[in-house]
Amino acid sequence: MDISQKTIGIIGFGNFGKVLVNNIFPNNKIILVTTQEITSSEHVTVVKNIEEIKNADIIIPAVPIRNFAETIKKLAAIINPQTIVMDICSVMEYPTKIMQENLPNNQLFATHPMFGPNSIAKRGSMKDMNYVLHNISTPSDFYEAFKDYLKTLGVNIIEITPQEHDRLSAKSQFVSLLIGEITQQLQFEKTIIDTPGAEALQHAVSFSGADRHIIEDMLTYNTFCRPILEEFKKVLSSLEEQK
Repeated sequence: MDISQKTIGIIGFGNFGKVLVNNIFPNNKIILVTTQEITSSEHVTVVKNIEEIKNADIIIPAVPIRNFAETIKKLAAIINPQTIVMDICSVMEYPTKIMQENLPNNQLFATHPMFGPNSIAKRGSMKDMNYVLHNISTPSDFYEAFKDYLKTLGVNIIEITPQEHDRLSAKSQFVSLLIGEITQQLQFEKTIIDTPGAEALQHAVSFSGADRHIIEDMLTYNTFCRPILEEFKKVLSSLEEQK
């Protein structure tokens, strides 16, 4: 099975949508559903109606988590029962549940590229970056072929359960996003007296930046994030109390 020959239907053209088009499936035929004013090319056909991707081999909703359930319900009404549906949300338990409830007859798998356009631009490629996979209901031949395809891109494949992904993500991605948001709000910038630690933090923040919507969605849809935020607040409070 040659994944590079599959037609990919992508819904949305945000950060992850761009990664899918430009980096993960650079040679596939892509049907992209977006309201953005983007010109079609030999590689990408741009459409505005979600029904125009119903015959794609693999369909990927690259939408904010808050819009995921609505998008899956729209797909359920139009796609063939055996169509492969793959998610790339920043959480895994919630989209897995939504896909299983609304697409019980489809071939499903959950994924999360642990990087975005900023990270790829900084490093120059996806080589050695982490890509999380969890097979929900796709046949083993497809799933193994997809893993082999990802290996050709040079990424590290990590196979864990949705619950374990969300637990680990709360302690890593969520914390980094929090710090990115805080540094942006505090206008944390380079100065002439920067310590090596300050320089390292600026470099780290440049990878993830700040994305308030993702923070809000992770707090809403990843059950492990709220306790981390509460601990974060306790640490800040304890510093203030040390007088």
